[in-house]
Amino acid sequence: MEPLIRPTSVPDGLFWLLLVGLGLSVAARYRDPNRWVLFTALAMNNKYLMVFNRGKLWRQPFFWIMNLAFWAQSTAFLWVHWTHLGLGPQAPELWWLFAGVGMGLSFKIGAQKITAELFSNKTVAQLVHGKLSYQNFGGLALFLGAAMGSYFSWSNSLITWAFVVIYALILGVGWFTLVKAHQKYLQRRIFYFILYICAFEIAPWIILWRYLNKGLL
Repeated sequence: MEPLIRPTSVPDGLFWLLLVGLGLSVAARYRDPNRWVLFTALAMNNKYLMVFNRGKLWRQPFFWIMNLAFWAQSTAFLWVHWTHLGLGPQAPELWWLFAGVGMGLSFKIGAQKITAELFSNKTVAQLVHGKLSYQNFGGLALFLGAAMGSYFSWSNSLITWAFVVIYALILGVGWFTLVKAHQKYLQRRIFYFILYICAFEIAPWIILWRYLNKGLL
């Protein structure tokens, strides 16, 4: 009978990546426990956004700690489930993937921050910060999916896609909540909103996927 847990098959790099993702989440939890409670309830209500999606959004340590955690968590998930996701016959080197995801996230966050600064608009800043908050919350699900895929022998494509669906649902709830809260603002700027989605939400990951599959990173 095949053992359920298989820790000896987990590469050292992946172990440390999972540990970093977990450690950063724990650090955020202990740095601001009240904020953490509201953050982990994002899928059920928007109290977190009502309380924290204001003021100096880009100077909040909790926000940046969770962005770093998402970097580690999403990289681990992609690497563990690469073949099940249909991204290629073999995952790229873990640290190349880590660097590639980091560049993609840096471009997305940097470009969106610049956009918010250029427009000098609080609504744009709140939309971007809120969307990234839901993304970071979804990273907790990706972490669990990566850990299960790494340590349990019964992990398969069904498990992979179950966590993809969970992550997509979290993002869907986030988009619905944010669009509903700012629908009047977005209706007057629907063309720019569609352009934003194409340029900052879709394009970076298509470019990253193409480069990783061609081995150009």
